[in-house]
Amino acid sequence: MVNRTLADLKEIFSNPKDVDENIAIYSYDNTVPRDADDELLHGVTTIHAGTVNGEYYMTKGHTHVIPSAETYYGLTGSGIVLCEKEDDILEMEI
Repeated sequence: MVNRTLADLKEIFSNPKDVDENIAIYSYDNTVPRDADDELLHGVTTIHAGTVNGEYYMTKGHTHVIPSAETYYGLTGSGIVLCEKEDDILEMEI
């Protein structure tokens, strides 16, 4: 399991000053490890509720070395997923 705190993510928030750097922002866990790069990866990301000086918690994002698909499901609450590819940004409400 990967756990990210504000200390890990300060560069993605616009104003992280005067906030405890040890607060948990999100965690990620591979539920089924892959045996090969072409197998589907199953993982769960949990984004905790909260803000950093009014800016909602978020993940740092990632890029794919090899093309691969992703599916997003919101289990509780609501949020927005931003997907960026070169100059295009896709916004999805979940």
